[in-house]
Amino acid sequence: MRQGSWWPDTAGMTRTRILCGALTALALLATACGGGDDDDDSASRASTEETAATTTTEVPAPGNPDGDFLLLRWSVDSDNPTPASTVGLATTRLWSLSPTCEGNDPCGLTPTGAGEGGSFDPPEFGGEAPPETTVVYEPENDVWALEQDLGASGNCRGADGNYIQGDFTTMDGFDRSEYRWDESGTRLVGTKTETYTLNDAGRANAECSPDSDEVISYDVVLVPQAEIDAGVDTTVELADEYVQTREVYSVEGTEALQVFDWRVFEAPATGAGSCGPDTCDATLTFDQGEFDPLELELSYDDGELTASGTQVGVCITAASAVTNDPEVLTEEGYDVEFEMDLTPIVLDEDGNTALVGNGHLVNTPLPEAAAEFPDDCATVEDIGAYQYLIPAERAG
Repeated sequence: MRQGSWWPDTAGMTRTRILCGALTALALLATACGGGDDDDDSASRASTEETAATTTTEVPAPGNPDGDFLLLRWSVDSDNPTPASTVGLATTRLWSLSPTCEGNDPCGLTPTGAGEGGSFDPPEFGGEAPPETTVVYEPENDVWALEQDLGASGNCRGADGNYIQGDFTTMDGFDRSEYRWDESGTRLVGTKTETYTLNDAGRANAECSPDSDEVISYDVVLVPQAEIDAGVDTTVELADEYVQTREVYSVEGTEALQVFDWRVFEAPATGAGSCGPDTCDATLTFDQGEFDPLELELSYDDGELTASGTQVGVCITAASAVTNDPEVLTEEGYDVEFEMDLTPIVLDEDGNTALVGNGHLVNTPLPEAAAEFPDDCATVEDIGAYQYLIPAERAG
């Protein structure tokens, strides 16, 4: 069993279509759990939303958005945080926005899934389209806004502060989201606020902590898909420090991780240098705690930005992969290869830029380790995941 930054740590949490609370260090097992989800999620990461009427006034100069967008969202604050609302926890969605009228008059915006089959998910997650609903973000002053009652759903917190398992409807949720054109008029930026309140059923449930209420705030950026498809045409300056989220979509050869594992790493990633069409001299480094850091070099080729790196990784026992005390069998257990494509997302007029990575970590057993520890160090491990890097300055 390979141990490293893509394996569990003290900031671990699981997501089996919904996000769970933190588990013990090195324990990321798929469990059924609850809590609120976002405005385009359901059990398959795609939601049903209810339309809320707002007052129509004026739409900003660029007019009504129309077309496909990549949505990047990350949490920036919570008034009663758990690991399930860790600052910097990020994810992406594929949105298609359609105005509710023609021409330049102020219009509502209807979001639908721009993924395969109408899903909001990137294709690697194999999501399904949500049930048909009529959802409209209405123009309100200089933003498009949606207010919706999320209804009674989700699991309350237990005494330890984490969401407890069970088929409960103990929390009432409410959401306010609003988006506007940024200063360049080329992308949408906005905020999202989710409010969760313990309801009567929750207060009557002895397993629910009375301290379950929470308000979670998010920042959101929507970038036209056409801009992303055109590739990287400018130099990307790396931030000194990033808050990093990993969202797993495929796992082979290990039980230490599960598909839909979604978590913020306890340690930040660090960046240095810049990369673009003219020159590329940049690195990303992932802290792996007591183990050697994983350093990736960036490269640029015809509009594509890639980060890749190799190292020799340790092997731990399979049993200790789900405990707080990893048992190292050998310091030279695997050849580790990590490569991911990077999409830079400009977040603001100050030039803060997030990186959305999509790639694979492949651990190939070294012959000596496989022969000495065939039960723990002899299987090729391949993990596919999205890696979201939010500049620490913007994480919250």
